[in-house]
Amino acid sequence: MQERTEQLRIKYREESFTHQPYTLEKDFLRLFARGNPKAFHILEEIRQYPEADLGNQNPVRAYKNKLIIAVALLTRTAAEEGLRQGELYTLSDDYILRIESLEQTALLKELEEKIFDDFFQRIRQHHAANQSQAVLACQSYIDDHLHEPLDLHQLAEFVQLHPNYLSRRFKQEVGVTIQTYILQERIEEAKIMLRFTSGSIMDIATYLQFSSQSYFTRQFHKAVGVTPKVFRDAAEEKL
Repeated sequence: MQERTEQLRIKYREESFTHQPYTLEKDFLRLFARGNPKAFHILEEIRQYPEADLGNQNPVRAYKNKLIIAVALLTRTAAEEGLRQGELYTLSDDYILRIESLEQTALLKELEEKIFDDFFQRIRQHHAANQSQAVLACQSYIDDHLHEPLDLHQLAEFVQLHPNYLSRRFKQEVGVTIQTYILQERIEEAKIMLRFTSGSIMDIATYLQFSSQSYFTRQFHKAVGVTPKVFRDAAEEKL
């Protein structure tokens, strides 16, 4: 009888503690760290998951705990991107005190939006201050034209720099080559399209300028660890 009770308790906790997958959190933090607005698409998906059932815990207390964890994650992410740790810890402490001072879910939700926006803008400003205007313009152009053909000479002409110089500067500042960056951004865009649109895998591959569906599938699997179909099926199961 005691063994059966324990089995039921474990089953209940497995069903009740519904947390967003770690892969979603990683996707969000990776985009957030780069100051990419697409991070907020992932955040909206995370927010669709039901809150974990913590028994008799007060819902306001549960919300506060969630926000405190979020502040800690955002603080660490910003620190890893090179923002000043002293300022970040002061900011973190201030937000935690404000979280603890509120006793209404509506006010906590308002503060949550401010927290995410504040950290996001600080990270974007940090990148803007530590990257050349040419590289920032190049990244922005790539992000806005993922559905069009892109190459080094085209980008060099856009920012009015010699292709070889732009290539070296981009690698120095971003840490990857322009072609690798383009591929990474197209994969990230594909993940969003697979989650939020009904377009076929072939249509997504074509739209994002992959030469074929098979090439898209290989590159997606290499970057994500699963095929586009498996990725979409897993996302649909969670809805």
